[in-house]
Amino acid sequence: MKFLVKRSFAVVLAVILLSACGEGDKKDLGSTLTPEENKVKLEQCAMNVLGKINPQVHQELITTIEAFAYKADYGLSLDLKGKMSVVDVVRKTVTTCNPVLLSEMATNSNYMTIPSGVYVFNESKEAWEMTPSADILQFVFDVNGNKSSISVKWSGEELPVQVDGSSEGVLVPEHVELLIDKGTSNLATLTINTTTVDIETLTLDCDVSLKTSGDYSWLVDVAVSPAGISTAATMNIASSNIVGTYLNLQLNANDVNLGMDDEDFANAILSASTTTIINSEVMLTGNISKVKEMVSKIHQINAATEKEHYTEEASIINQYMDAGLFYVGDKEPFASIETQAYNYGNTHVEYYDVEPVLVFASDESRYSFDEFFNEYDFANVVRNFQILLGQYVSMVR
Repeated sequence: MKFLVKRSFAVVLAVILLSACGEGDKKDLGSTLTPEENKVKLEQCAMNVLGKINPQVHQELITTIEAFAYKADYGLSLDLKGKMSVVDVVRKTVTTCNPVLLSEMATNSNYMTIPSGVYVFNESKEAWEMTPSADILQFVFDVNGNKSSISVKWSGEELPVQVDGSSEGVLVPEHVELLIDKGTSNLATLTINTTTVDIETLTLDCDVSLKTSGDYSWLVDVAVSPAGISTAATMNIASSNIVGTYLNLQLNANDVNLGMDDEDFANAILSASTTTIINSEVMLTGNISKVKEMVSKIHQINAATEKEHYTEEASIINQYMDAGLFYVGDKEPFASIETQAYNYGNTHVEYYDVEPVLVFASDESRYSFDEFFNEYDFANVVRNFQILLGQYVSMVR
């Protein structure tokens, strides 16, 4: 557990730092900066990004979700023949802040549709009262004297999907929208648009957007076919892009089928590429052109010890992977990314795996992510992140 916490901290800290660089920090070419100079620059940039986040703009949203979660315990959970109802799914979607559940409401046969309608919480009776309605599923309740609501709407063509070989299948609405309102103010809108979904042919085209108070927005677009997978995900605050991540996998369509396992999927990948642009300032790029060939060589490793195995595996990955960190505007990376074998055991036993390392262009020095993105060197970032996190936690009763 201590090992997992340590690794997780390094990853989270790296994300915060690389989310960071603000406008006007383009005086130095990154490839000429030493590792210590890069640390100073990245720390200042991280502070700029954290300064854009204001937990107070989400106070009313969190209070409204909390009120709904509390009142939902008063008879809102309905069970139909042992299966979860739409009401259950909406309740779980909102109270766990998990938008994936909302799409599962339409695509998973374990969830059953109930009559749509408007559910109003009667404060004096502490019970929900339902009025039928054909075109909306809505929950209305009081929050500190303000009429609030959580609404689910659906529209467009209903796309038929076969699930688990069922002859009956389910219908997936083309558009699903969840709104959280307090009084006349919209606190959050979650939208899911599914234009193509076909389990048999393994095709999916779907985009998800979440917009909240304070002009925060998250957008995710996914396109899947036997020939490849592409995803794009962005986060914006007040129309300023904080992070955008793009991933493309090219697949061998002849190797893609419903019965494939993880190993089969890995063998079907022809190439993989990713680009992440952070705060319009830092960019991470990565590409593996011959994934199947790389995986095959890794499977053929015949080493006498675990250390030798992972040392050879890291060497193979480095042959096929081309990745680096740039400051946007620079032609050369300030650090390339490679892999190396590392020991995460203790004084009594050794355990090995592969980890990413930064190789700085200015002096070719090498740092693992743990070494470079450490709590001591970035103490100000850690402290300010903890303050922000604490402000959000304090809003939850």
